[in-house]
Amino acid sequence: NSVVLWISEFGSGQIHDVTNLPVVIAGGAQGKIKTNRHLARPTATLGDLYTSLLNAFGIPATSFGYNPSPGFNNGGISGLVG
Repeated sequence: NSVVLWISEFGSGQIHDVTNLPVVIAGGAQGKIKTNRHLARPTATLGDLYTSLLNAFGIPATSFGYNPSPGFNNGGISGLVG
C-alpha cells in the first residue's frame, strides 16, 4: 500500500541542474508500480513522475502542478505504472 520516494535536489550540484535527477522508488503500491528494474527517461519531468504516482494510487490525474513551460507536464512516465 505504500511508496517511499527519494529524489536528489540536483542532477549536477555544480551547476544546479535539474535534469537527470536520480530517483529511487521503494514499494510497489500493491503491485501497481513495476519493481526491480531501472528506467531511464531523459525527457520525463518531476511533474510526470508525480502524475504517474497519483495514477498508481487511483487518482486520475493528467498533470501535476502548474508550469507553463512546454514539456513540463507530459501526462506521466510510460512503463512506470502497470
